[in-house]
Amino acid sequence: MKELRLRRLRHPETGRVVICPMDHGVTLGPIKGLTDLELAVERVKRHVDAIVVHKGQIPVVSRQLGDHPEVAVLVHLNASVQGASSHPAKVLVAEVEEAAGLGADGVSVQLNLGCEGDADMLATVGRVTREARLLGLPVLAMTYPQPPGMSGEATDDIVHVARAAAELGADLVKVSMPLVPEEVERIVAGAGVPVVVSGGPYNDDRQAVLDGVRLAMEAGASGVALGRNVFQDADPQRSAKELYAAVHGQSRVRSFEDLDAYPIPDLPRNPF
Repeated sequence: MKELRLRRLRHPETGRVVICPMDHGVTLGPIKGLTDLELAVERVKRHVDAIVVHKGQIPVVSRQLGDHPEVAVLVHLNASVQGASSHPAKVLVAEVEEAAGLGADGVSVQLNLGCEGDADMLATVGRVTREARLLGLPVLAMTYPQPPGMSGEATDDIVHVARAAAELGADLVKVSMPLVPEEVERIVAGAGVPVVVSGGPYNDDRQAVLDGVRLAMEAGASGVALGRNVFQDADPQRSAKELYAAVHGQSRVRSFEDLDAYPIPDLPRNPF
């Protein structure tokens, strides 16, 4: 059953995936671009393969995706609040069975290693993957090395956390986007499961973001998981289109106008 749901995440021609996380509300509150979640989904839904939200936002997402059933929905299962003394330790706020009952196509869970509470987060990932396997749901692990024990900039630490999530049963892992092709290749090779790269905080240099995405795709990444660099852009719809083109190739963009500003060659299939 899980393979059937994984098939929804993958583009049928490229084997890659464009994920737009929109689960920031618990950690950061109603940040720019997500104050009206329904509007945010409406703006990007034509140009993403999947979105990530917390369980309470499923009704909002369902209203917007009624005419776009091809977009998969992942429910994020753990959370923390930035500014709280326990952050960045994540705690479970939803169950896999809950997500399945809501009709989700999969679940996501964050794994931070190197910080206080990381042992509990390891246990959480193990529990989530076990329950998801029994219910046939794919698991995306959002992986981040954290101080004081690890460095978010060190490739060795990035690939270590990604590999830990894979060893515990994650089907794909999200990592911070390295800027050097050889580092992406090391992470892809070391993780052992498909790797998607994240964008982090909003960068107003859209071209730099797209260049980084193209680099990651050419180095073997299986897709992206970019949220703020899409929905916080001055033109979220165009940002989503250009991101989709950078991952899948311009000829596959579902759009009403050409993306002539960023000619992007088709890239070879990278299945997962």
